[in-house]
This record gives sequence, C-alpha cells and structure tokens, in this order.
Amino acid sequence: MLEKLYKLGLLNYEKLLRMMYHNLNLSEKDVMILSAILDKFDENIDQNLIANSYNFKISDVENCLALLLELDYMEIYMDILPDNRQKETYRLSPLFKKLELLISKQKNEPTSEIGEVIATIEEATKRMLTPGELETISSWFEEGISFLKIKSEMDKLGSSLSVRNLEKALYKKEVPIKEENKKSTSNLKKVFEMVKNQ
Repeated sequence: MLEKLYKLGLLNYEKLLRMMYHNLNLSEKDVMILSAILDKFDENIDQNLIANSYNFKISDVENCLALLLELDYMEIYMDILPDNRQKETYRLSPLFKKLELLISKQKNEPTSEIGEVIATIEEATKRMLTPGELETISSWFEEGISFLKIKSEMDKLGSSLSVRNLEKALYKKEVPIKEENKKSTSNLKKVFEMVKNQ
C-alpha cells in the first residue's frame, strides 16, 4: 500500500521516515540520504547525482546503500539488456513493507503516541531530534505523564514548540520555600544584628 502511494506521488515519505527512523535503526544522515534516493528513485540509483544534488559525500551515499542492503530494506536485481549487457536495478519494496509492519504494530501500542509526539516536534523544529531529546520524550511517558497532557501543552506552545520548551511546560510548578530556608534566613538576621550591636 505505501509503495503504491509512493509511486503515485501521494506519500509524505520524509515525514514518515522522520517519525520511524529510530525504529528502522537508521541515523539522521541515513534518513537524509534515503529521502534523497526516494526523491530521485526510478529503479536506478545514480550515486553521483544524489551526492552532487544534496551536497553529500559520495562515500556517505555508498555507505547508506550498503546499510540499506544489510538491513534488507533494499534489493538489487541484475537485468539483461537487449545487447546482453547487465544492468543493476534496485527495489525498495522491503523498506515499504517494513514501514507498514511498524505502523500496524504501533497502532495499538503506546509507542505510537511517542511517535506522534516525536513527529510533531520534528515538524515544528524542522530537524530530526537528537538521541538525548528522544530519551527525554520517552522518560515523560515512563514517568506517567499522559499523552493528552503532552498533546495539550504542545498545542499551547504552537510555533515555539521544542523538547526544551515542552519539558518546561510539563514540569512547571511553583517551588515552595522550604521551612529550613526560612529558619536559615532568620538565623542570618540574628547573627547580623549581633555583629551590628557589638
């Protein structure tokens, strides 16, 4: 289904990859290169064209292709041309199948809520979140903060949405002055008065 939508030009694969890249075991750079491949994909991958068009090193494109093959997200076929020459063609069907599997698996799991939070923040900040930021988001759910509360605070933040601002909003509360602080302030006043009167 996803592959069909992609071929029809109806799939927002960049957003989908941003939301799922940690589940796909891909880095931010891999996702950028994979998005570039999907931009130019026609069963043939011109590594030089992708590298030059998006300012990637050719070695980064090669490493990403090797990783996609290693993770079984891509297949290579050898086609025989009419003049008996061989031509490599690529299929990304396994990648789309893996994405479909992840989506169906997450439908009834809390991780789909985490995925939605991640995708919303990444869309607002126009960048991929760092591993530390992903860990912070995960910790909110582990601490029992409800998805509805997180979503409500995200809506309130609007264009200023970021992991840092959202964390501040989720944990905002007035810190009461501790009784010990009151006592130490009172003691300091007494000492000051004693010194002053000497």
